[in-house]
Amino acid sequence: MDAPLGNDSLWETGKMNEDPFGDLRDWGNVLKILQRLAGQDSLDDVQPGLIRLIRYRRNWQIREHALLSARRIDTPSASLLAAILEVVTDRDTYPDARILAAKALAELVPKRRTDPGMAGLDRDSILLILKRQLAAPEAPVLRLAVEKAAETIKRSSGVAV
Repeated sequence: MDAPLGNDSLWETGKMNEDPFGDLRDWGNVLKILQRLAGQDSLDDVQPGLIRLIRYRRNWQIREHALLSARRIDTPSASLLAAILEVVTDRDTYPDARILAAKALAELVPKRRTDPGMAGLDRDSILLILKRQLAAPEAPVLRLAVEKAAETIKRSSGVAV
């Protein structure tokens, strides 16, 4: 395994920590680690760390790169979907991040297998939340992104659009 880009303590005996990103104020290093993990197709292993990046409001680059990278996850956790859904529905978040989050949801929800671990966050509940979001006045470009996400999720679950 190559030497880690961040703090050596984040890698334990060759096995990556679930949150290898370290101090988020060192955003340049965070982005390098994120890029490296994406290149190694290792993002599924660090979903808790990715959630922390998505929820981090102090740096738009970290947040946007995390949302873009999340789309590459093969088996999204319920916690990851919840964090992304929070961005979509947060009216205090700027529209570009909310649009990226809607696009990420559209790609990730169809990959999520229904299982008991979903704890109330299944396709139907996500679609209901998106429907409520569409009832609120929003910028047209954001509204379009949420509509497309809902349509994609409906198609993937066999629900008529």
